[in-house]
Amino acid sequence: MSGDPASKGLIPVLALVGSFGPLAMDMYLSALPALRHDLHTDAAGAGSTLSVFLLGMAIGQLLYGPLSDRFGRKTMLLTGATLYMVASLLCLLSHDLISFNALRLVQAMGAASGLTLSRAMVRDLFDERHLADLFSILSVVSLAAPLIAPIFGTGIILIGGWRLIFAVLAALGLVCLTAIALVLPESLPPERRTGRLRLGATLAGFGGLVIHPRFLTAALATGCVSGILFANVTGSALLLMERFGFGRMGFTIIFTLAMIGMMGGGQANRRLLLRYSGRVIMRTAGTIAILAGLAMIAATAINPYLLCTVLVVMTTCVGFMLPNGAASAMMATDRIGIASSLLGVIQFGSGSLSSALVTFAGARTAEGMALVMCGFAIAARGLWAMRERLDDRQAMAV
Repeated sequence: MSGDPASKGLIPVLALVGSFGPLAMDMYLSALPALRHDLHTDAAGAGSTLSVFLLGMAIGQLLYGPLSDRFGRKTMLLTGATLYMVASLLCLLSHDLISFNALRLVQAMGAASGLTLSRAMVRDLFDERHLADLFSILSVVSLAAPLIAPIFGTGIILIGGWRLIFAVLAALGLVCLTAIALVLPESLPPERRTGRLRLGATLAGFGGLVIHPRFLTAALATGCVSGILFANVTGSALLLMERFGFGRMGFTIIFTLAMIGMMGGGQANRRLLLRYSGRVIMRTAGTIAILAGLAMIAATAINPYLLCTVLVVMTTCVGFMLPNGAASAMMATDRIGIASSLLGVIQFGSGSLSSALVTFAGARTAEGMALVMCGFAIAARGLWAMRERLDDRQAMAV
């Protein structure tokens, strides 16, 4: 499909289903202290509800790509939205950490359908010259979800406590079910689907991508960018509210500024793509992210307000890096469903690792969060340099 992707009516719906995960992660961040009390756990236990969610996102995305290659994108989107809605409702009834985390795992596996299949549908329907631009559009729109989520979450908590948040998420699932059924087309017609779903063939498809150097380096670089983001998501709530004493409103303001930075980066990326290649933008933003990470480490010993300023700069770099990294990975292969699954697994597996590292370092430790974010920035930049060398070798060979 050619033409301006932004003019297609399916883009808002794809952005909406892509917001499943961000909303479920971010809407209840300001409720973590209350959740910790109600579920009779500590700061590490409260942080684990995020780590488990990220793990579920990784597992879910591993499944949806191959299943959608066989049964179609729309069918699997409807399945995922149903899981998300039911698990969100059941979270209302949970009164201990174990059952809550089990439901969060199921909720995440439902949410994974939105991210995995929106990428696959975009790759099905649009040509290469629109792909990076379209991923930027989806990034800007879907980042509105984590931007408004803490604000809405804070308001919902004041009205009815943290459990009401999960009722709202269940209602979102119902809205998405309706939108998917009525608006989205099936982007993978029967003649383009795989035959019977065979475990051996599926594993071989994943294995082929794992040893595909151009896909793997771009996907790992994108995963490390996600690691930067999820280290912030996991550590900032308790850090800003409890260690620095900014309170719920202070945290919401700082988190909102960071998300505005990411959205601004995504929107600016669209404009820069008219003049520069995605590889140049990715390289430049990666270098700035490393410098910001180093400054963030230094700021932990100087001033919390300086640390927050650098944090906003670093998350702005994520807005430039995510769409270009994802577009480069998806264009490296024609195995669209499996590629989208593996990219999602790498992104959220990296996010889960990042979240766990921040939790292990201490959810209130500014130094730990800064070190994790800077480390992932360095890894992303190094992997992207490897991808550029592979591209140059391929060009020379041609």
